[in-house]
Amino acid sequence: MRTTLMLAMDNDIKSIVIPAFGGLCGGVPANKVCKMMWEGYRQIMNPPEKIDWDYANRYKLEE
Repeated sequence: MRTTLMLAMDNDIKSIVIPAFGGLCGGVPANKVCKMMWEGYRQIMNPPEKIDWDYANRYKLEE
């Protein structure tokens, strides 16, 4: 999600459809897909100063 948004912005794409990565074929629960996609969007709109293990562990995305 994050990389897709970054590429869209870099290429001046104004409209995009982003599939729920891993949602159907990967069997990832919809609420987890939604949370991961939201985090990707949030990082693009409000980038952290740095991304490290402390940052990653704060969000507990695997729960």
